[in-house]
Amino acid sequence: MISRACSAGWATTDPSTSGRPPRWVCSPTHSVERLGPATLGLLQDWIRRLSTCTIRPVLDLARDDSVDVHDPPGWLRETVTLRDGHCVFPGCGIDARACDVDHIEPHLDPDDGGPPGQTHPENLACL
Repeated sequence: MISRACSAGWATTDPSTSGRPPRWVCSPTHSVERLGPATLGLLQDWIRRLSTCTIRPVLDLARDDSVDVHDPPGWLRETVTLRDGHCVFPGCGIDARACDVDHIEPHLDPDDGGPPGQTHPENLACL
């Protein structure tokens, strides 16, 4: 998974800033899951060298839909995995991809009287 962020990179010498503090320029950076920061040029080079490349849609990590089933669908599992990054149990550093995605508040099937919408990002964690 490649995610994009924008971080302050350097001060500019733009003459329009004379008499004011330096302006911080937003430098696009990317992070490759399990590898860390990478420049756009490096990512483009990697993709050019691959004989096959799978491009997956970007997930909206702010998405908060709920579903009425115990097991989260793929998009929800991926959202929680990317959000947590590792096991959330105190002191555990296992990679999130090796964890189960489980409910924080126990799931009670709606057919057994449980409320709808129990399976949502805020009630799931990598353990």
